[in-house]
Amino acid sequence: MSRSYVFLFSGDDKRSPEERLKTAAAAYLADGEEPELLRAPSREAGEGWEVARGERGKPYFPQRPELGFSISHTGPLWACAFHRGPVGLDIQEHTRFRGEDWAAADERLGRLAVRFFHKKEAAYVGGHHERFFQIWAAKESYVKYTGRGIDESFGEFSVLPSDLGEGLPESWEALGVRFHETALSNGFTVCVCMERGAGCALYTCTGPAFRRQSIF
Repeated sequence: MSRSYVFLFSGDDKRSPEERLKTAAAAYLADGEEPELLRAPSREAGEGWEVARGERGKPYFPQRPELGFSISHTGPLWACAFHRGPVGLDIQEHTRFRGEDWAAADERLGRLAVRFFHKKEAAYVGGHHERFFQIWAAKESYVKYTGRGIDESFGEFSVLPSDLGEGLPESWEALGVRFHETALSNGFTVCVCMERGAGCALYTCTGPAFRRQSIF
């Protein structure tokens, strides 16, 4: 199972974050054929999913160390990613200040990019908020993948590919890893970081099951 799965939950899901994580983990392991619909076996959903944290705070399952996972939440969305190895996930909601139009937000986020991003990333962002959230999601997914978190080195590395064209593709390689990124129709960017050569599938929660929305 070389593909990573991302499980997306809406804000009206009544399960606790721990219950969501356990259910999604069991569903990930239930079937390795990338089906359109996944269900978590009820007998496994509560077993063996205790969470611990490493020295840098990266979470892991002590009883299933071969299974990597990452969690992200923003606005009404909560998500987790699973992979047979290290994985990092981030979701960014395209937000602006109250009363701020997108032209003003573009200028403000462009300044933030100059302050916090690598100079190549800041040049790529320019005055485009969509690109700002693309880069932020990719960088956060990378530091979650490595387990080091956001620190003073956040602006010292670039997630841009060496052969960048007019815009980021849906999947690219940089820093020795692979990034998979997709935009959701309601103004969110999802990015997953994992080992080179791996793919990704996005599932959304549909009651007791998960329905595949896309492969990227």
